[in-house]
Amino acid sequence: FNGLMEVGLPSVDLLEACIELAYDKSMGLIVLPEVLTKLIEWLPEMDAREQSYLSDKILKSCTDNYGT
Repeated sequence: FNGLMEVGLPSVDLLEACIELAYDKSMGLIVLPEVLTKLIEWLPEMDAREQSYLSDKILKSCTDNYGT
């Protein structure tokens, strides 16, 4: 993760890939919470569009996981 931000802000495609790595949609479970933690740390450095997209995805992952 450290090297990713050095090459610039992540694309929406990269953010989606990270979410898919952290969250198993079929089981409704967060499987790698460390990935979500790193994404949350990135939020202040992102543009408004990416912030909104990422925060929505993180919220959905956390609320789905909470229900299990």
